Amino acid sequence: MISTVPHRIRRPLPALEDFICPIIGTCLTLKELKKIAMRFVLKEEMTPYALHTSMIQAYLKERSVAKYIQKYLNGKYWLIMRRIDRFEGKDLFHAWQEAVKDGEIAGAFWAIMTRADAPPSVTTQVFGDVHMMSHLQGSERRAEAKEMAGLRDEVSRLKEEKDRLFREINKVRDERDQAKKDKSQMEYEVTKLKGEIRLMKERLTYLEEGQKLQRLREENSQLREKLINEEDLRKRLERRLDIIQEKLRSPVPTENFPERLPQFTQEDRRINLCKRRILYVGGMDRLEHHCRDLVEKEFNGIFEHHNGDWRNGQVQLEEMIRRTEIVLCPVNCNSHWACLCVKKLCKELNKPFIMLQSSGLGSLKRAISQFIEAEIEEGIYEREIIKNYG
Repeated sequence: MISTVPHRIRRPLPALEDFICPIIGTCLTLKELKKIAMRFVLKEEMTPYALHTSMIQAYLKERSVAKYIQKYLNGKYWLIMRRIDRFEGKDLFHAWQEAVKDGEIAGAFWAIMTRADAPPSVTTQVFGDVHMMSHLQGSERRAEAKEMAGLRDEVSRLKEEKDRLFREINKVRDERDQAKKDKSQMEYEVTKLKGEIRLMKERLTYLEEGQKLQRLREENSQLREKLINEEDLRKRLERRLDIIQEKLRSPVPTENFPERLPQFTQEDRRINLCKRRILYVGGMDRLEHHCRDLVEKEFNGIFEHHNGDWRNGQVQLEEMIRRTEIVLCPVNCNSHWACLCVKKLCKELNKPFIMLQSSGLGSLKRAISQFIEAEIEEGIYEREIIKNYG
């Protein structure tokens, strides 16, 4: 197949002395520059700037260096040179702009600057673009260095947060181990007391009569009372151990933690409502079954819903509030009067209530999490678990 690319005369590299600095800096990578330098001038390790200036000096002193560089770059960029050679005159600048869009800056720069027939106006514009790119690249590198410094500070802060969370985990584990030791001690004491009771019963069979009988009965009553107290204490410790183990099985809450670290958020923490009732006033009917699944299947609660229709009066709402544990009312789906009515009834019946900013599932989940967290801090949550499972 006959080539349709016209043959273009190339200017030798010595004729481009005014442009040798940007040509070497743009058209050769640092790795290629080191390779050529080892062939001609490199005697020891140099900084990139020293390597660049040494290669320019070698080019000025030895023509063999210029000849080798031109041959090397002709071989490296022969494809784009053939493409650029299809254009001439001012069209060369349009070809340059297309090459910049495609990211072929180095090859197009070499192809145009070595063209003997390239108009001076085009070579001046191309050289100016490359010159300004080097300035912009330096500015971007300074911005990147500043951003990297901020990222290093963020990594340091996240490492400190990770260490703090590990310390909290170890603390909870120590509490669990101590609870296990207390339980073992209580079981030992219960076993010991049962043995003492058994011995006392054997003694009572021989002391049916006499003055010692009443004293022995009193001792037996005291031991029984002590046994009941110890049994009650053991059960409470077992329930406490179960709560601590449930906490350990649940993810540890974290905030603003990176994805590459093992995170546990408050949203994902396992919550147990212990079959308590949640009343949801208002909201969109199409979300009711989703809210019900969230409360009953994920949080182990009982979900009740009042659609916010006040035409039947407040009697039904008051009855529902009486038998519930907490009332949730989204303000974006209820009138101002309706929200005030719910708030008033909850205060009269001494029921906790939360006004939700929206009727979404995320808002519902956060409200229940906040309610349980408040109960945990006040010691109410543990009593509710004991009441429902003890």
